Amino acid sequence: MKKSYFLMMVWLLIAAGAEQATRAQGDVPEEGTAFLRVAYRAWGEVDSVKKRTMLIDTLHLLIGDQGAFYFDPAIFKEDSIIHNMDLQRQRGDIIVIDVTQPPDYTATPLNWERIWQRPNWLVVYTELKYGKMKYVEQGILDWQIFEETEEVNGLVLQKAKTTYGGREWTAWFAKDIPLPYGPWKLRGLPGLIVKAKSSGTSPYYFLMVGIEKVQMPMKLFYAPSLEKEYVEASHEEAIEYLHFYYTNPAQATLIGMQKGGLTLPGIERSIAKMKGFEHFNPMEFLAEKRQAKK
Repeated sequence: MKKSYFLMMVWLLIAAGAEQATRAQGDVPEEGTAFLRVAYRAWGEVDSVKKRTMLIDTLHLLIGDQGAFYFDPAIFKEDSIIHNMDLQRQRGDIIVIDVTQPPDYTATPLNWERIWQRPNWLVVYTELKYGKMKYVEQGILDWQIFEETEEVNGLVLQKAKTTYGGREWTAWFAKDIPLPYGPWKLRGLPGLIVKAKSSGTSPYYFLMVGIEKVQMPMKLFYAPSLEKEYVEASHEEAIEYLHFYYTNPAQATLIGMQKGGLTLPGIERSIAKMKGFEHFNPMEFLAEKRQAKK
């Protein structure tokens, strides 16, 4: 009974969203309209040797008539602050920044990307200090689907595997939720991905911790103007910058500040003390290291 009720609710969510998307095609924002919001808990070690570098975050997947958007919800607060500062600057107002409050959003290997998913392509926005890039990734993931199943909270999940970015990924998807999306860049299965785990001595994990019906614009940015700050790049260029930043943060920060025309007296000395990860453990490896890290 519990299983039937859960599946009935999921089907109602999907049907309501599809009907809403069809009905509202003429007057929705350009990004489209979301009908489902899925929350994923993500965790893993950013340093494959120093185990005290564990990262844990909760990210959202908005699913609607324009595919799916994957992002850290905390980034919208940072977006709003940046957008309001730009408006103050345009008006000539004095800009006051409260440096006593810790940031709600800090870019990490778990959340540094905002991703627009379709089953056969991605648009990825990457952001690390002074480096904002946008790239398109074409193609589908080559999944091997197994007969093996397991039941979680009354939902039957089926096992699948693929290789991507230098890792083998094992995912468990729900055929009873026929949406080809999932956390991060994992998509293209005949059902929503509920959980996933990467290979490697320090693996990364995703687990669905919530799903709800919504009716809201699908937005990756608080304000459209913020998207224009991202420069066109290739997938490989973005991955190389990620590795460079985490292994050479001082040099990457200084280069970024110089490109942005930022000069702060005396800051070079404190930046020089920034240390990179000796055993950086990204979810996606550089091409020359992918074979060795599976």
